[in-house]
Amino acid sequence: MFEPQIEELRQYMGHLDEKIATYRKQGRDPGRLIENKARAANTIAQLKQAQQGNTTPCLKGRSPR
Repeated sequence: MFEPQIEELRQYMGHLDEKIATYRKQGRDPGRLIENKARAANTIAQLKQAQQGNTTPCLKGRSPR
């Protein structure tokens, strides 16, 4: 059901890993990139839960109303 979104997020996380490594080599702070990676991981977890029928995915980071 959410496989395409999950796969896209995994690819995005791989892309962020590369950028984080580049930032560290350049001596730059990758904090924002690490936050984005954590956000993507949380979204994947929410989609997997929704796939199992546990909850409705909340993709905007807000609690469901």
